[in-house]
Amino acid sequence: MVRGEENKNRKREEAGEKNSGSASSGGSFFKGRTFKILLAGIFLLLLAALCVGVGWYLPMEMFSRNPRFTLMHVKVSAHPKGYWKDRAEFVAKIMKVEKGRDNLFSFNLGDLAGRLAARPSIESVSVSRVLPDTLAVSITEREPRALLNSSQSPYVVDSGGILMLRTECMDIFSSLPVILGIRDLAYLKIGENVPDVEVAMEMLRIVRTRWPDIHVDRIIVKPKSLVCAATYRSFPEPFRVEVPKNAKGMPGKVRELATALDRIVNTASPKRNINLMYENRAVLTDLPGRNVVKDRK
Repeated sequence: MVRGEENKNRKREEAGEKNSGSASSGGSFFKGRTFKILLAGIFLLLLAALCVGVGWYLPMEMFSRNPRFTLMHVKVSAHPKGYWKDRAEFVAKIMKVEKGRDNLFSFNLGDLAGRLAARPSIESVSVSRVLPDTLAVSITEREPRALLNSSQSPYVVDSGGILMLRTECMDIFSSLPVILGIRDLAYLKIGENVPDVEVAMEMLRIVRTRWPDIHVDRIIVKPKSLVCAATYRSFPEPFRVEVPKNAKGMPGKVRELATALDRIVNTASPKRNINLMYENRAVLTDLPGRNVVKDRK
């Protein structure tokens, strides 16, 4: 009996030791390094989430929801003679912004500039915020350089041949040359490049920048040549000029034209027809009936 009681006591002690070891093992986990790292990670995640929330909420309250930054003014900077000068209301409409309602910080400035840049007469544009309530718009316009097919044409092109409506361009039409013979003009899209005017525009650019004494009034675009009506300095009569339709060789041809005009004026020559279709020489002849290139209306 005594021995049996001892055995039972021994078993109880062993069972107690096992339970004690198990409890000790569980407690060591919560006190161990792994648990501390896990707890620190959870804390950092919560802190990061809090920072993101605060970082989103505070700017909203300070800027995009702040009535102090309600848009009240749209100011446009453009060429003094340009179409876009004093058209702030139209500019605001294109950008789709509403004064007195929209917040200055609710806009993506790049999107606003992109809407304006889609207008064919605008070459470049920038939009900026001026605190507390203004959008500042700076516009660089395309300058019309020629009318197409008629002096009364609704179409103009800039120096790069971009097709524009004259009703949405700076008003300098009285001094513009007319380019005739442009095909399929009605099928071209406003804002696209007009391929038939490339060589003519190159000639006009060279004359404008290098030979200002020459003024080209009209150009007829033909399959292999350009036929122009031009004046020189203060000489009272116009000249008929024909040059090859070749943009690469145009600087040399305009130089030959200037030389020929000088010779005609200085020698009081009656020649008014200048043919530059030959290589390295200008052929001067009388102009039958004194007719020059006429505008086709």
